[in-house]
Amino acid sequence: MNEKDMTMIYIGIVVAVIVLVGSAVFEGEKAAGGLKSFTVVVTTSDETIFEKTEYLNEGESKEYPVSVEQENLISIEFILTWSDDNPGLLDGSNDEFSLDVKSDWGNDSTSSTSESITIKFELNKVPETGDYKGQSEDDVKESLSTTNGTGLYSVTVTCENAGDRDPTPLGQDNGNNFTLKVIITYYQVKVSESPAPGK
Repeated sequence: MNEKDMTMIYIGIVVAVIVLVGSAVFEGEKAAGGLKSFTVVVTTSDETIFEKTEYLNEGESKEYPVSVEQENLISIEFILTWSDDNPGLLDGSNDEFSLDVKSDWGNDSTSSTSESITIKFELNKVPETGDYKGQSEDDVKESLSTTNGTGLYSVTVTCENAGDRDPTPLGQDNGNNFTLKVIITYYQVKVSESPAPGK
């Protein structure tokens, strides 16, 4: 075997070693980047984020900015209630209020004499409790989280009609008290890595 043949053999050995080492490194990186199994538990909660009781004269309106920062919102409810302090005895008319809500996530407006108005926005579906695949706990949690519904809501309350008891000066109803309440429902995600098989 001449010197040239020996050189070619050495080069072949070096190339083979490089290929084997590179393959091992690649397989290691592939394994490190593989998906893991995680157990996800989802719970829901309700919270009153705004509540105010005030008085409005007939024909008067008040606007309330309501800021929502909670993530993973399922729904948000705007509840207006009042009690007619001078119900009509002759014509039976009750005080009439209206509620108007504007936001990037929806707009709605309604009025009533029934002493209660509710406007509700359905925002997001609740993820299912169960097993998920992902790179890490944070990645899985982030994939199940949403900011839909967060931001500013403009809420306007108007006393449309105070519902006079009768046409005499003693029967005049100039306005009424009301209570505005905002309730959010949201979900929380708890993620934990599932144990490897056999452990």
